[in-house]
Amino acid sequence: MSEPFSSNQHDDLSRALADLLASDLHPEAFTRQLVHLNIEQARSVDPELPDILRACAIPRQFDEEVIGVLRDAPQDRDTSKRLLNELLSFSFVKERKMVDISTTTMSVTRSWTSGVT
Repeated sequence: MSEPFSSNQHDDLSRALADLLASDLHPEAFTRQLVHLNIEQARSVDPELPDILRACAIPRQFDEEVIGVLRDAPQDRDTSKRLLNELLSFSFVKERKMVDISTTTMSVTRSWTSGVT
C-alpha cells in the first residue's frame, strides 16, 4: 500500500468530512458527496484504486480473483491482492470468507446420494 496520508491530507479530509456533516444536504446528495470523498481518498492511496472501488460495487462479494477479472488482468495476482488489501482499509468493506457454493453443493449431493447424513 502507498504511504499513509500526510498531515495535510488528513487535515483536508477531516475538514471535508466536518463540512459534509454540518451541511443540510438531502440524504442522497450526502451519500454522493461521501462516496466522492472516499474516491478521492482512494486516489491518494493508489491511482488504480478508485476504478477498482467502483467496479467492486457491482458484485456482492469479491476476492483477489474477482478483482483480477474486473481489472481484465486475472494473471496479475500480486496487484489484485494488493488492491484487495487496500480496499479492506475502507470501513464499508467487510472481510468475509468466500464460499464456493458449487463445491459445497457437490459435497452435500455426494453425501445424500451415498446415504451419509
